[in-house]
Amino acid sequence: MRVITVANRKGGTAKTTTVVNLAYGFAQANKRVIVLDLDNQGHVMHGLKALGCVQQSDITELPLNTFFTSIVKCADNIYATDVDTCNANTNEEITLDVLRNWCDSEAVTKHFDIVLIDTPPTLSPQLMAALSAATDIIIPATPLPLASDGVQKLLNACRNAMAERKFRATKPLFYLSW
Repeated sequence: MRVITVANRKGGTAKTTTVVNLAYGFAQANKRVIVLDLDNQGHVMHGLKALGCVQQSDITELPLNTFFTSIVKCADNIYATDVDTCNANTNEEITLDVLRNWCDSEAVTKHFDIVLIDTPPTLSPQLMAALSAATDIIIPATPLPLASDGVQKLLNACRNAMAERKFRATKPLFYLSW
């Protein structure tokens, strides 16, 4: 299972836009995609609703998690979680492996080829769980001094997590997008 986490500790860097566009691109390549929205703003669903294609999921056996309230079919081959805007970005303790275990569950792997994760712009337990679940990490950024500082801090958090063996892959792939 390929799990792509899109992260940056700075807001406004096109994390959600990147996730939505990747979802449509993978779906056009006949990949079955589920998008996990961990940002309590819930903008992934706004991006997917732009085409007027959101409907109730026909997949009923997927386990729900405290991060989201429901799973919605957005288009052929694209499903997304509807974020719990009251609880998705709290500082409550969560284990780093909760999302990894969810992504690796039989119910998820049976229906999907790719999991895309949109993250909050904070160094939160949700972000660390999303990084831990990742097989690939995309860090969208703008070439400005403050943005570069945020990217450097996120890369340091990734390195620290890798050193503690909290990532699923021994060498996750990082992509910087400008």
